[in-house]
Formats: sequence, structure tokens, C-alpha cells
Amino acid sequence: MSKEGDPLGQRAADFLVGLKAKLKARLFRRRLTRSELESVARPLMRVTERVLAEKESFSQLMDGPLGEGNRTARETWRTVFLPNLLALIAEERTWKRQREKCLSRALEEFEWRAVYTATDQGTASPRAWRHIVDGTADWGERPDEHLGYLLTFRWIVATLTSVFATVLANALFASAWDARQPEEFQAYETLYEERVSLDVQMRAKIIETDEVVGAFLSAFKAERVDPILEEMTDYLRAVAVDITRRKFKPKAALAKYKELMAKREAVAAELRAAG
Repeated sequence: MSKEGDPLGQRAADFLVGLKAKLKARLFRRRLTRSELESVARPLMRVTERVLAEKESFSQLMDGPLGEGNRTARETWRTVFLPNLLALIAEERTWKRQREKCLSRALEEFEWRAVYTATDQGTASPRAWRHIVDGTADWGERPDEHLGYLLTFRWIVATLTSVFATVLANALFASAWDARQPEEFQAYETLYEERVSLDVQMRAKIIETDEVVGAFLSAFKAERVDPILEEMTDYLRAVAVDITRRKFKPKAALAKYKELMAKREAVAAELRAAG
């Protein structure tokens, strides 16, 4: 991917190729090549990075467990995450599959944003949330004191990638029917955050108490909280499929969200009553 400061000729070429690609995708629903995706992506990169205007200090964080690497968050996004996203989309053999891949990758990044928020921006006890990231490359080997910084760095990249994927989906794969897409992403991120928050808060309570109370809380979590977490997980999977396949139904989703939140509040009230 080219960087800022491209010659005027390159920008003009990107504009022409990108315009053709947009027409090809939106009017004829034909799959796009990697080269076409990159031509569309270059101007969108500059639009995407405007979200860092009020978070410039964050974008300058360096990679590595505690910032001792040699790439900023912005550079990591440009050189690693963005090319990977475009490659994954380009691999799909139909326009429909490319659209689904773009939307599914956006949802994965919204999940990282939700984890960052649900863990109090990575400041909650890592012992309460490291199970969420242990499956991520390199994270499982890191000591607890590294995880907060790594999560903050990943949140920056997730913010950029989710915004870019959303803008790209709108440019290439959207129609008038997709006007509510931002609301769908927000609904998914909110429910994902609620699920992670419930899990992390219960684990933190167990960790912070003595052995006797911890045993009671562990049993309570297994009996009363875990079934709700499983139900939320199953529903999130269903919502993700509906969003990527453009079958999301807002009214039904809102009703289910209210049902799940009522169950969560009932469990919280039961726990408060138990002292």
C-alpha cells in the first residue's frame, strides 16, 4: 500500500481505477481484484485516519509488549492489518463472498473495541480477562503486566480497521437498503461489550475475595451466570451471520437484547441480595 505524499499522478490513477472498481462492484456485483481493492483503499486510508485526529498520542504508541518495538500503531495498521484485510477480501471468489468477508472482519474488530471498553480500557485485573486473549498469537506467552498495553495498542488498530472496513463496505458493497449498517455494527459491539463485561466482572469478584466467598461466587457463576453468557454468545454468533448476510432484523434484535439484559439484571440483583 502506498503512503501519504503519493505523487499527483498516482492519486489520479487511483481515482480512475477506484471509480471503475466501484461501478463494477455496485452496479454489476462482480468480484474485485487485489489491485482494484488497493486503488479504492488508498484514498479511504486518509479518510479513516482522521478518526485519530483527537487521539494522535495513541496512534504514536509503539508495538511490542511495552512499546519497545519499532512501528507505531498507525504504521502497524498500514503495513500489517490493512494489507491482510484486503488480501482476505480479494481471496473470495464472488462479490457476495467479498462483501461477507468485509463485514465479518469489521465485526471482529468491533469485538476488540468491546473488550477494551469492558475491561475498563485494559486496567481491570488481567487475571479476569486474559482468557479472552490467550488464543491470540503471542499474547498467551506474555506476563499479566504486559496485557494492558497490548490491549490498548490492539484497540487503536481495531478502531482504524473497523472504520476502514465500514467505509470500504459502503463504497463497494452497499445499497440504499444498507443505510442502517452503522446501527447494526453499534448494536453488535454493545451486546458484545455487555457479554464480556458480565464475564470479567464476575471473574474479578472471584479473584478479589477470600477462598470461602470465592468458592460461593464460582458456584454462582457456574449455575446462574454461565448459562446467560452462553446464551449471549450463541445470539452474537447468530447476529454476526445475519449482519454479514444482510438479514439483520432490528426489531427482533432489540427485543432479544432487552430479554438478555433483563436476565443479566436479575442475576445481578440475586447476587446483591446474597450479600
